[in-house]
Amino acid sequence: MVISELKHGNLGLSRKLKHFCERLLAKCNKNLILGLLSFESRGKIMASSDYVHGKMDVKEQSETFGGFIKFSLWAGLIVGLGIFGLVLVYGANYPWLGAAFGMIVLGGLIGMLLKMGNAWLYTLGGIGLVCVVAAVIEAAVKSFS
Repeated sequence: MVISELKHGNLGLSRKLKHFCERLLAKCNKNLILGLLSFESRGKIMASSDYVHGKMDVKEQSETFGGFIKFSLWAGLIVGLGIFGLVLVYGANYPWLGAAFGMIVLGGLIGMLLKMGNAWLYTLGGIGLVCVVAAVIEAAVKSFS
């Protein structure tokens, strides 16, 4: 209702404001029409494209999925070995160094079976080093109490 009154000049607005509103309405209508036309043409372009099912290059998707699987494998094994070590220390009353040795041997065997490479062995060495430090700290705490 306000738009039709603006077009007919029934609101008593000044001439400049009326002219501005008419230009704004014309521009809005033009943008709306252009938007609808481009939407219609996009649909036609998609319908007539040269896409052939099964011919898309999936190299990047395959590499991303492979990286996700590798990360999941590493994370799962590290968490599993950590739980195994904690069960040995607190559940079976093994010393830290015995649990570390068991974790490293088990992790090494799993790493060889899954062909995880040298980076996995270096990671196991780091875990073993952390366990040695924990054993030294535990021995120091027990000696003071």
